[in-house]
Amino acid sequence: GMVGYTLHELNAAIIKAEAGNWGTDDAQHAWDEGWAFFHGPDEDWSCSPAYTMKKRAADFGTETDGVSNALTASEAAMVSGLAALQASDADGYNAAVNTVMKNVIITYSQAVLKYTYKMDSNDTAAKYQAEGYAFWKTIEAYAAPYTADACYNNKTHTMSYIGAGKNASNC
Repeated sequence: GMVGYTLHELNAAIIKAEAGNWGTDDAQHAWDEGWAFFHGPDEDWSCSPAYTMKKRAADFGTETDGVSNALTASEAAMVSGLAALQASDADGYNAAVNTVMKNVIITYSQAVLKYTYKMDSNDTAAKYQAEGYAFWKTIEAYAAPYTADACYNNKTHTMSYIGAGKNASNC
């Protein structure tokens, strides 16, 4: 839910900016709300997408000096996106949203991999399957545009690529 609401607020900021809404409930305010959902309060950020970035980076070694590369890139994008909104720079704030989205997909893909790997455990396989699936469902809609040519076969549990122009209903 926090990922969805983060991206909702960032997209709301873009919509408001493109409509010229710089009033009390303006684009910059929506962007700030996106940050709030992304990071959460400092004293309790352990349930946030930002903290998930920290944990998965530690799991996968995708960090620099103990800090998640995805989190560093996302935080920088949040700052640059707000500055772009303040400067009415559409290319800048759109690029910032794309950077946040990219890093959310990277992080939650890492989570899917982590928990599907742990499914081999006989004791807690169902728990890890549910956890991996929950992480996938978090990013599925955001990742879908990059998997348009893929088809999942429920009988063989394999992926096949069907080529441009075909959709999953033909699988």
